Amino acid sequence: MGKTKVLVALRDIQSLESLVTLACQISSGMEAELGALHVAEIPMATPIEADDEVLDRPGREMLEYARKYAAEHFSRPLTTKLLRARQAGEALVGEASDQGIDTIVVGHHRPHT
Repeated sequence: MGKTKVLVALRDIQSLESLVTLACQISSGMEAELGALHVAEIPMATPIEADDEVLDRPGREMLEYARKYAAEHFSRPLTTKLLRARQAGEALVGEASDQGIDTIVVGHHRPHT
């Protein structure tokens, strides 16, 4: 049995710091490896493999910020991965299964009142 793995799913910059903070705290307590995943949802009209930096840039920037945030605030290394998919949820679960992730940290979108 390998080291415990924690994955934080990042959707947007607004929730990044709170989710990375929680993931760092959880992974520290478990002495676990820590990773972050962003799934760029690609519309049906666009080929998944389209060579378009515009599709990936926001996710790459978000993951880089997450990596720096974890290092600067928690002294934790954070591996990052960007995926393209039609459905983020399916891609997240598939990646977690493929990588043998033990704990997934996700946020939720709540409507503004």
